[in-house]
Amino acid sequence: MEQGSTMVSMEDSNGYRNYALQPKHKVFLSHSGAQKGFVEQLCVDLERCDRHPFFDKRWDSLPIGENFPDLIFQAIEQCQVGVVVLSEEFFTLSKWPMLELVAMANAKMRNPDFIIMPVFLGISRSQCRDRENHMKWSSTWRSWAQSDNRINIEHWENALQLFGPTNALVYNSELGEVKFREEIVKAICKWVPPETRREDSHVQGRSRLCKVICEKIKS
Repeated sequence: MEQGSTMVSMEDSNGYRNYALQPKHKVFLSHSGAQKGFVEQLCVDLERCDRHPFFDKRWDSLPIGENFPDLIFQAIEQCQVGVVVLSEEFFTLSKWPMLELVAMANAKMRNPDFIIMPVFLGISRSQCRDRENHMKWSSTWRSWAQSDNRINIEHWENALQLFGPTNALVYNSELGEVKFREEIVKAICKWVPPETRREDSHVQGRSRLCKVICEKIKS
């Protein structure tokens, strides 16, 4: 039976809906809207491998027509891997990718086993570390911070340091996007087990059978 995360809706005493994200997603896909098509296909590729990531266009991640920032941050806390699809737009098009990145950095501090996986798609590692780019991005962030008190410029600038020593996946235009997605899926599957588990507790002598099979394989 497939184990997946569900969005449970309950009503409180006043009749208002309270949404709770059930533990399910182990992979969080963070990206700019400019890379939505690439990430949507990456989500499909992962689902074909029985990994079901948190993706903002999936109903079981965020209910259609609803906006639940708290659920996004809750999902990051529940996940094992945060995939960060990087581009120039990641830093300048919308505040959400950076809000998610800082949340991942905080999750990493609380849980060292949490994996942040940078994916350099529309930008290079050197461009991510370029001081002039940092200054340009900070200028944009400061304008956003005037109307959003969740934005801490110091924390955002510190989060950029994650792209220095961290091992990453880098897009190769000669190989193309299909091969690149295959590489990303392969890397994720090494960290995250499939979500489907076959229930075999009813099988009599299962331990002995497993032992016999393992011995046959070794021989």
